[in-house]
Order: sequence, then structure tokens, then C-alpha cells
Amino acid sequence: MKDEKDKPKLRNRKKLQNEKSHISQRFVSRGGLSDDEIKERMSQYRHAEDTSTVMHKTLTRRLVSKLRNYAWYYPQQSEDNPSLKDAWCYYEHMTLPRYREDETRVAGQAPERALPGESNTELYGVWSTPTHWLKDFGIGVGLYFTTLKLMAVIFFLAGCISIPNIMFYASDEYSGPGGQDSVLQSPVMSLARGTMICTKREFVACPTCTESQLGNVFDFAKTPDNTPLVLRTLCEGAELTQGMVNWASFIFMVIAFALIALYQSQIEIRFNEDQVTVTDYSIVVENPPPDATDPDVWRDFFEQFSEKGVTVVTIALNNEALVRSLAFRRHFRNNLRYHLPPGTNIDNNEILKKAVEKATEARKQKKKTCFGLLCNCTLLPILRIFGLFLKEDQLYERVQKLTPQIQELQTKKYSATKVFVTFETEAGQRNALTALTLSKWDSWSNNKNSVGPSSIFQDTLLKIQEPTEPDAVRWLDLSATTKAKIIQRIITLAITIGLVIASGFSINAARNSSLGVTLSSIVLTLFNLIIPFIVKLLLLIEKHTTEGGRQASLYYKIALFRWVNTAIIPIFISSFTSWIGNDSRDIIITINSVLLSELLLSPTLRLLDIITTYRKHYLAPREKTQRNMNSHFNGTHYNLAERYTDLTKVIFLCFFYSPLFPSIYFYCTAIFIQQYWSDKISLLRIWGHQPLIGPQVSRFSRRFLLPLALTAFAIVASYFYASFPYDNICDPFEPEPGFAGKYNDVTFANGTMGSITVTNDDSVVFCQQELVGSLDTGLFIKFPALPIFQPSDAEWMTDSQSTLTTVYGWTSVAALALFVGIVFGGSIFLAFQSVCKNIYEPSTRDQMIDFSGIQDMFGYVPQVKFGGYAYPWLCCDIDDIAEDLVGWNADYDENNLIYDVPYKGMKRRARTGDDSASAEVEEQATSSLEGEKGPIFSIVKHYPPEWYKKNAQKSD
Repeated sequence: MKDEKDKPKLRNRKKLQNEKSHISQRFVSRGGLSDDEIKERMSQYRHAEDTSTVMHKTLTRRLVSKLRNYAWYYPQQSEDNPSLKDAWCYYEHMTLPRYREDETRVAGQAPERALPGESNTELYGVWSTPTHWLKDFGIGVGLYFTTLKLMAVIFFLAGCISIPNIMFYASDEYSGPGGQDSVLQSPVMSLARGTMICTKREFVACPTCTESQLGNVFDFAKTPDNTPLVLRTLCEGAELTQGMVNWASFIFMVIAFALIALYQSQIEIRFNEDQVTVTDYSIVVENPPPDATDPDVWRDFFEQFSEKGVTVVTIALNNEALVRSLAFRRHFRNNLRYHLPPGTNIDNNEILKKAVEKATEARKQKKKTCFGLLCNCTLLPILRIFGLFLKEDQLYERVQKLTPQIQELQTKKYSATKVFVTFETEAGQRNALTALTLSKWDSWSNNKNSVGPSSIFQDTLLKIQEPTEPDAVRWLDLSATTKAKIIQRIITLAITIGLVIASGFSINAARNSSLGVTLSSIVLTLFNLIIPFIVKLLLLIEKHTTEGGRQASLYYKIALFRWVNTAIIPIFISSFTSWIGNDSRDIIITINSVLLSELLLSPTLRLLDIITTYRKHYLAPREKTQRNMNSHFNGTHYNLAERYTDLTKVIFLCFFYSPLFPSIYFYCTAIFIQQYWSDKISLLRIWGHQPLIGPQVSRFSRRFLLPLALTAFAIVASYFYASFPYDNICDPFEPEPGFAGKYNDVTFANGTMGSITVTNDDSVVFCQQELVGSLDTGLFIKFPALPIFQPSDAEWMTDSQSTLTTVYGWTSVAALALFVGIVFGGSIFLAFQSVCKNIYEPSTRDQMIDFSGIQDMFGYVPQVKFGGYAYPWLCCDIDDIAEDLVGWNADYDENNLIYDVPYKGMKRRARTGDDSASAEVEEQATSSLEGEKGPIFSIVKHYPPEWYKKNAQKSD
């Protein structure tokens, strides 16, 4: 049942459906906004802002209004030059998210997000925008911010549960008189108080011990007569009382995460119901007959499932090579313009060639700096392999090479690869899914008896499902086969695992060098910085039909690396005896520094956004054209998957080290609060427009990674408590007496000398307390961590610790069994169930609203997103569809690839000549095409209802 606050919104939508008056605006200003129209609108916006007492400007824009009066900031202050004032206006009205001002909106009701460039809008307030409004940026974004708030609350409560442990570890009872206060005196180090750091330690004699067994040079020394002295831990921090407090926080987290998963599932449904989108009305056909490229035939077939019929049909063709070539050709031409004098006619090959030769000669004569020569010999050749930082002659060559390739691709025959059908009602979609969703067995066996005769399309059993959002469809990857995608994922996953292993060995090698911890910290930081970029490059290998699928793949790869690199590798390569030490290189102090970095450094770098800030404040004021200046104000690209990896990395780090560092829960609470606000500021003031990401990443997180983190919590905690006191020293059954006394001229393992007083008269022996081997001890694991793994002749656990270890050991077994059963068991059950029967069930209620009666309802219009451009590039004919279906408002002809290289059968040329081919190219293309082989670009056809057509005619 919907909340009362949601009902006015539904009533408003129904009113919208009945009035249907706004729809006539869809056919106004066909072709979208040209550069001149954008400039005119910017002037209107600036006038409205100057005269309005309501419309707000960002703080940065107000600051720039002062700075642009200085020549050092804005060197080209004249009416003939591009306007920085217009560029910042463009940034706030075309890039930053805004919402429609609506006086009829009920208090507390979320406003409707405006399209870029729309009038009568207002910026979202950073502090005043509630979390539930963020669902308009995509369900995935809304769930992400909801998760951050929930995590802050439950980790704070878990910290409260852990307060007894924090107080105990900070007391003299644990570490003796003076305790941790005596060694943790600096402001940074003091934050590690209340952890398992033990300062109550003493040297004892161990005649049979060797330096290699201890691992930490500060824990080993030799007397003048070569008697080994080793440092023994006297703290008792793994008793039943402390362990059960941590166990209580674990049980609390299990319950809290289960409730969060249930709550988020409901939130996801509510977000879906609150935000009616085209996916609620659409289906995608995964296996259309290759020659089924007539949209009318598809409409006629699917109209049997809906009383009000089909509204839009999109047929995607397997023309990826053609579209990709057109996109790169356009990109290279645009970059070529930047290298040539303004006004150069790049459509005339003779003029273009001479201009390129002249620009190349001028560049060669230009004096080169040492830095430029260094880049030309090292970095730039690598970047140019990927088409970056190409010179004007290289750009010209690539354009000349691509043009005949495109002409050849235009002669090929292309087949249907996916078909998107949008019904006028949600009931139409649900009827089609109910009737045509098959069991896996019927699909594999092509059992045509499983459906009625009217449900078979051209002798084909159709495989259909609900599609993703239109702007999350990756149109250039739709033809990839399942086999190819599996192979690609195996390759990229193997490379990612290889990078993780390389990172571990590199950090270990750095740690063992003369620079030790300092160098290893630098190496770890560098890997954390560069690996996400490498993973993003790896994803160029993978094909994903949806942006949500790509984000999920990016998510688990970066999460895998960051989890291992941040939490596991440091402890895996560290000396076992340094786990509860107070030296700067010891584990708890290291983790304290990592947490401080996450809390302070990471958000600072994110909010400074150095590259985009440099572009807006240095490059933009020096551009020669308004278009180039505006290109620096398209916002920073962001990945929701990468933001989720930061969230789950902190969760994993907190769970991993909570037994040693109980106050880590409060650290993580502060980090979650910081992430919420820094990411919210970035979303509303820094980041550019991104596709509406669905819930795929959120589902993957709560169904797999969060349960995995909880399982790791139980397993790691059992080993931490079982291995205490981390000194590898035990009392033998028959100790040797006579070792008490003061020893002078003792040689420590690091080469220094001093004196040591031994108070324990009896000798001790070495015992392997480590139940999981590291690089130093060799790889091994004893699971579960139970007291029975202690050597029979050298036990180190107290009775209380033994009881605690038994509890946690079997808890870890139960956690692992539940993880496997719940995470994989449910998927296996559903997989088997889907083999036998159709398991489709609607997840939300039918809102009873017609598709054509909803404002800003986008359609499945094939388009290509290319980095660095404000708008996607269309790759289909949109002359006969409503403008709102495109999803953005700009000059559509100028942003359509189909007009770049003319071909036979082309309906018309682009109305703007900027990106059309030259007459020479057109003549060559037309003469080279022999006969028609069917459509070469994807097809979109709109079938609006009669009332819609009448409103459009009245508007005209």
C-alpha cells in the first residue's frame, strides 16, 4: 500500500493523463536547439536570474562573476570573444540537475526533474533536497544514498554495542599502568586508543627460538652467550567477555543487514511505483527473426495483448561496425576543427588538406619545451594508440581512412538483433510477458506447443523480457553472443586477479626493501589509484547490453581489488607478531591511517575534482569559440559502481578489523556520513548527466557482497581470537629455570645493542599460533579456527579464550553455510524452477496511466554516447517520432550520425551542413552503392493514439 504522501503525486499524474494538453508541445521546434538557440536561451536565463528573487546561482558561479574581471583569470574580455558568463549559465542550466517549479506541488512531494535547457526550473538544493527525491536520478542512485544513511545508523549502533570493549582495551586493566596513553600520544595515534594495542609486554628466555620464527625484528634479541630473548605479550584481550561483545555486534549486523535487504527490496518497489518509466510499458525481444525489420509487422503482432495497442516499436540492427566507424569519424573531424583556424571548411577536401598541411608546418616550427619532448617520447605514443592526443595530420589520415570503410559498410545487409516494443498501457506489457515468457526447457527445445498459435511470430518462439531504461541501453553491444560475453568476462576477471596478485607481491617486495613501510605504503596507494582506471580499460573488452550490467561488472572487479588491497594484503604480508603492536608499521596503526585517509583525504580530492576544475577555470576562459568553451562544462563522469565499491570497501574493512579495533564502527559511521554528503554535493554540483542506472548494482551488493562481508566478519574474527596473543610463545610442560636477571650488551635483531631485565625465571618455547599462513610462514589454513589446532605440548589459549574460540569457530562454519545456502541456493532454486515453468510475476502495481499521457516519457531511440560531448549521437531516423521520446533537447540533425556520409536510399540531407559530407564524398558514396539491401540504420516508429494526433494538429 502506498504512503499517504505518495497519493497526491498519483492523482496529479491521472489529472495529467486526462488533460493531455502538454503533449502538443512535443512537436514544437522540430530539430531541437541549435548553437544560436542555446545562446539565446542562455541570455534569457541570465536575464531571469538577474530579475528573480527565487532563482539561485551556485556559490562558484558567484565567485567567477568577480574573477572574470581580472585578465589573469579571463584574458579575452571582449564582445567578439566567447562569453564565460554564457558558459557558466550553460553549466547550471544544461549540465547540473534542475527541477520544474510547480506551484501546485503538494508540500513534501518530490518535484519533477527538468530536462537540460528547460525553462522555469530551479537547481536542486544540496542541503534541502531529501533523499527520496534522488530516485529521479535513477533507482540505483536513490538506493545508494538510502544505503549510506542506513549504514551510518547501524554502524553507530554497532559501535555503541562495542563500547565495553573500547573501554576495556583503553584501561589499565588490559595494558597495565599508563596503558595505551603512554605510547599513543600524538593526535593521530591517539585515535587508536581503545583498540587491542598491547603495551604490557616483557622479554623472556627462549633457548630454542630462532629469529626467523618470530618475524618481527623488535621482538628478538640475543645475550652475549647467544641465549635468545623474545618479547612476550602479557595482555589478556581475547577472553570470553570481550569476544561475546564482538559476537553480539556480529549478530546485530546479521539482523540489521537482513532487515536492510528486505527494506531495500520494498524501497525498490516503491521507487518503481513512484517513478513510472518506459520500462513499465515495454518489452524487448531477444531473438527476432533476422529479416523482421518492418515495425508495422511487430506492431500488428503485439497489439493482441493490449486494448489500446502499441505506441512505439524500435528495431535494433547488427550495424555496430558501421555506427562505431561513423562515431569515430565524427570525433576525429571535431578534434580536427580544434587544430585548424576558425571557419575552415572541413567538408571541402582540397581546402581541408591545405589547412592541415599549413597547421602541421606551423606546429613543427614551434619551439618545443623539454616537457613536451619528454611526453612525445614516452606517454603520447601510448595514448595515441587509443586515439588520444592525435595531431592534425594524424586526425586527417584517420578521417580519410574511415570514409571509404564507412562507404563499404553502407553496402552490407544488416539483420534485426533486438526489438523494443512499447505498449500504451502497463497491462499490455504484463499480458505480453505472461503469455510469451517461456520456461527454459520450452525455450531450449523450441516447444511451440507451450504457447497458443497466435503467440508464435513468423514461426519463431520469441524470448522476451522487461528491458532496462532507454538511456542505459548500450546500442553498440546488442549483437554480442552469450559465448563471446562469457569468454570476455573470464579473460578480464583473470587479468583482475593477476593484478591483485601483482599488487600483493609488489607491496611485499617494497616492504622488504631498505625503505620498508614507507615504500610499501606508497606502492599500495599507487595501486589503489591506478587499478580502477585499468579495470575501466579492461571493460572495453567486455560487451554489455545494458549500462547496469556494465556497472555491475565494474563493481565486482574494483571491489575485489579494493577489498584485497586495502584489508587483506596488509595483514597477509605483515609479521604475525606485529598485529597488536604500537609501532607505526604495525597493523592497527596502519589501519588507523587508512581510515583517516578515507575520512579526510578521499572526499577532499573528490570535491576538489582537480581535472574538471582545471578545465573550467583555466582552459575554458582561454577558448576561442563558444562551443569549445561550453565543452569544458559538461560535468565530471561518474560511475555508480565505483561509488558502491568505496561503500563496500569501508564495510569490509570495518568487519575485518573490528575484533582488533572495536572503535572502528564509529570511524565507519563518520565515513558513511562524509560519503553521503560529499557524493550528494558531487551529484548536484559537480557530476555530469549519466544514464538512469537501475537497481542492478544495489541488488548485487545486498544479495552477494554484503552477505560475503558478514561471512568474512565471522571467519576472520574467529582467527583473530584464536591466535591471540600473537607472540608465538608458549609455556612448556617442563620449563628450564634460571633465566631471571639483567642482561647487558644484548644484541637486537636490527643490529642495535642495549640491556634487558628478565623477570620470568622459566624458559618458554616457540609455538605456531598462526592458523592461516602468510608469505613469511608459507600458505596454509586450518578451518574452522578451533582450540583443537593447538599443539598438544604447547597450548597458548586460556580456558576462557578456548570457550570463545569454540563459539566463534562454529559460528564461522554456520555463517559460511548460510552464505552458500542463501546466496547460491536461492539462485539455484530459481534456475531449476525457471527450467520447468514460466516464473514471471509483476513486481509493482499497475498505475493505470497511459504511456502517451505522461510528460517526459522517453523511448528506445538508438544513440551512441561518446566521451567529452554534451549530447549523445543519434544513429536512426527520428523524423516521424515525437521529440520527447529522444530524451534530450538539442539540434537533432547536427547530433545524428546517419547524415555524416550520404548513401543511396537516404531520405534527406541534414538541415545543418556542419557535419554533412562534402559534395565529392556524396558523389563517391552514391556511385559506389549498387541496389538496396534493406535498412542500414536501426528503425524507430511511433504510433501515437488518436487524441494525441489531434492535440498535435491543434498545436500546429
